[in-house]
Parts: sequence; C-alpha cells; structure tokens
Amino acid sequence: MSNQVRIAVISTAESPVQQQLQAMPSQPVVQTFSELFTEASAIHAFAPRVLCLEHGPGFQENRGALKILSTLIPDLAVVVICEEAAAAEIEKSGADQALLPVTRPYTLTELHQVVTQALDEQPGVDPESYLQFVQGICDEINNPLMFSSGHLQLRESRLDPHADQSALAQVRAIRKGLSRIDRTMRKVSNMSRASQGDRMHEAFTVETLLAAAQQQILDADLGIAVECPDELRRISIRGDIALLTSALFSLAEVGLEIQNEHADRLSMRLSQSDEVLEVRMLVENANLQAWELPKAFEPYHLNRVLQGTTLGLNLFLVRLVCQAHDGDAVARRLSTTSVEFCISLTPA
Repeated sequence: MSNQVRIAVISTAESPVQQQLQAMPSQPVVQTFSELFTEASAIHAFAPRVLCLEHGPGFQENRGALKILSTLIPDLAVVVICEEAAAAEIEKSGADQALLPVTRPYTLTELHQVVTQALDEQPGVDPESYLQFVQGICDEINNPLMFSSGHLQLRESRLDPHADQSALAQVRAIRKGLSRIDRTMRKVSNMSRASQGDRMHEAFTVETLLAAAQQQILDADLGIAVECPDELRRISIRGDIALLTSALFSLAEVGLEIQNEHADRLSMRLSQSDEVLEVRMLVENANLQAWELPKAFEPYHLNRVLQGTTLGLNLFLVRLVCQAHDGDAVARRLSTTSVEFCISLTPA
C-alpha cells in the first residue's frame, strides 16, 4: 500500500471523480476532501502526489492555498477539471504551479492520461518556493481582510455623522487596524519578491517602459498619448516592468472614467524633479467632486460617478505598485474642474 500513488480529490461526496481515478490501472489511493483551504492540514498529512479539483467560482480564492500546499509538497501536481474556455487561462496563470487542465466533457481515458502525465513529470528544484509560500499566506490573509474592509467602508458611509458618533468611532478604529494589517501584508509580499533574484531588480529604460504601456493602451483603444522628452527616455529604472506597465495603464483607465465626455483628449507626460521621475495626467472637467478626492485611493469607496468601486480599486493598485518601486501615487485638485494625478518613480 505504501508504494501506491496518492491522489487527493477536492469535491463533494457525490462526485464521480474519485471512482474514475480509482479505476486507473495503477490502482492509486484516492481520498476526497470537501474543501481545499479548510482541510489543508489533512491534505498535507495525506501527502498526495496529485491533487484534483474542479474549476468554479471559488477557484481564484483557492490559489493562495494551492501555493502553500505546493511549497509544503514540492512534487505535487494539480489537475483542474474545467470548461474548455477556461483551460488556456488556467495553463497561463498556473505556469508556476504545474496546473494541468482536463476539459469537460472528458472521457475516462483523457482523465487517466492527464493524471499519468502529472505522475510521469519529474519535479525540478523550485527556486521560488519561498516566494510562493509567503505570497500564498498573504493571499489567504488578504481575502477576508479586503472583504471586511469593504463592508466596513459601506457601513461607515451609511452612518449619520451626528447621531451615530460612537458607532462611527468604532468603525474607524477597526478600519485603522485593518489598514495596519494591509500595510504589513503589502510589505511582506513586496519584500518576499527579493527571493526571485533579478526580477524585481531588472534594469530597463524609460523608453522600454513607455513602449510597453503605449502598446497596452493602443490594444485597449483608450486613445491616450504618453509624452516624454527625449533626454528622459534613456534613464534606467530597476523593478518589475510588467507591474509598472499595468500601473500606467490603470492610471489611463481612471482618467477616462472621470473625464467629462466633452473634454479634450487626455495625455500623460513624463518629467523629472529632484532626480525623481514623475508621470503626470491632467484631467480637465473631471467628474469628481471636491469631497471625493481624498477618498480616491480607497479601493471600496462608492461614488456617484462610477456607481461602483473601479476608480478607488485602480488607484489603490497603482499606488501599491509605485510604493513597491520606492515611489508613490497622489492626486490633487488644480481648480474647481481640474484634477491632476501624479505617480513618481526612482531611477536606478
């Protein structure tokens, strides 16, 4: 029995997957677990070689637990049963975790082939195991943290500042504590990326960064120009170019979301001040009230313009990326109708 392959299945008791896997010629030991995160300790104790689960609404929330288990069980392969439309995205997002998709409707032979493939692959040494472990923990902490923070912000917005002073003070104190946890998790996550070696210290020029950002803006048909003086294009930056490209793109999205439809074409301009690179975006005739600007970087702050949270969430992520690169992101009102957003970056 000890030489038999162990396969863990995350599913309900009624799922046919367990019986299908037990029918493999190698006769593996198959055990079913109802949930991934809540039974992580039991799964670890079972020590499976393959973990099989179904793709569904809660799949992304399980990524943190998958990272932790992949670190604790280095040779673990994960088979994901999914719809055909999700297969490519699973392979792409799971490139660092050996996620193998099985698309519905699948045959018994197809399922056995994918599981056999997972068993035949020899796992190599993972240089990023520490990073995956730390970021998996951060993911699992941030999921309930962001949920709680969002509901508290909604609760605060519905309290009367005069009649509910005691409740307001309590909600704000709790939010202050959650913010401290958030800052700690952000620092831990950012610092853990140092284990990736040169990735967070990759050197690239401003011109390379702008070319990547402009291409993403062009692909999305946003119609925003990114202007930069020639003497700044050769300046070198160290960091994660993919994250910085996404930050510039998110800033462009914010500008279009709050811009009055009759305003002039938006543009982003690069400049240098006191050895710091600055990307400024001026939004004329912005649909953003004076009282909304201080809340602009709160991820779950509701506003009348968007009827949702996109503005704050985008700016919140932009600021996180900039702070991870020794910079920042701020917004200020230049007039009653104009708002300027500025992100700063430190050259290499």
